[in-house]
Amino acid sequence: MDVDYDFIANSEEHVKLFFIHTFNNVYFGNLSQKKIPLKEINQKINEYIEEGFTYFKTLAPNRVLASQAILFANYKLYLKDDIGVGQRYIENHLEKTATDTFIYKYQRQYGDGYVQKIHK
Repeated sequence: MDVDYDFIANSEEHVKLFFIHTFNNVYFGNLSQKKIPLKEINQKINEYIEEGFTYFKTLAPNRVLASQAILFANYKLYLKDDIGVGQRYIENHLEKTATDTFIYKYQRQYGDGYVQKIHK
């Protein structure tokens, strides 16, 4: 993406990453966003990723595709809780913050990854 010239090299990736923010800015002028503490947002992300395990399955037990789980959590946060976060925020949360709850692995060769629950 070249911000200086308003040029987007990969429009599909741009839409995937910024759809909720773009939609919210166009239709609501960014007014519908609630101010919620990051800790509460992270708890909701964990809750929705966990819920995703009931809807999505892979051949490997206790795993879901990362893209499905992340998009599910992203849209549910926006549509149910009026919280707009980027897909990268959820990925970073899984990689750095939720390490005691989930294992998140991105597999470059597949262009996707998986999320696995950690049983305590």
